[in-house]
Amino acid sequence: MENEKYPNMVYDDRMWDLIRSKLGENIERVLELGSRYGHWVEGLLENFTIDRIYCIDFWKKCRWRWAKEWFERLEPHVFETVFPLRGQSHEWAEIRLLGDFDLLYVDANHKSEEVFRDLKCWYPRVRSGGLIICHDCHATKVLNPVMKFFRNLRREITDRPTLFDSGPDHEKSCWIVKR
Repeated sequence: MENEKYPNMVYDDRMWDLIRSKLGENIERVLELGSRYGHWVEGLLENFTIDRIYCIDFWKKCRWRWAKEWFERLEPHVFETVFPLRGQSHEWAEIRLLGDFDLLYVDANHKSEEVFRDLKCWYPRVRSGGLIICHDCHATKVLNPVMKFFRNLRREITDRPTLFDSGPDHEKSCWIVKR
């Protein structure tokens, strides 16, 4: 089922309810890798009380229209709750000033090695009891590194991973893991 407000997005009330069941209504810190138009962050802001959301995206020249739309959509929250960070996600991982996170959303570069690197860089920064959501797991180039990464961490995961999908053919799916 597609979200009517955000076409081509997997998120609807079921996703927000699932996050709420794992983290509650108040979420202190969120990190989104791959922000594009800002739909997911907008949905989070509509459904939760959040102190800080960091959004990392490369926003290359060809994607400046995405950055413009992102800013227009989230402008009331920018530099108060929502902080855009331009660049490669693994480069930002080295900056400890960002702190640790309750929720990590991975939807950046979809090359297998980049998905694995994002998880390797950012997983240690997710607090115990926090959530990791990996988007686009319908694609094997995304799902395979996600499964490989979490297979090695079985002892650290507090509950079974959830595959959340919005369609009969899993065309828009997320792998959700609670640390």
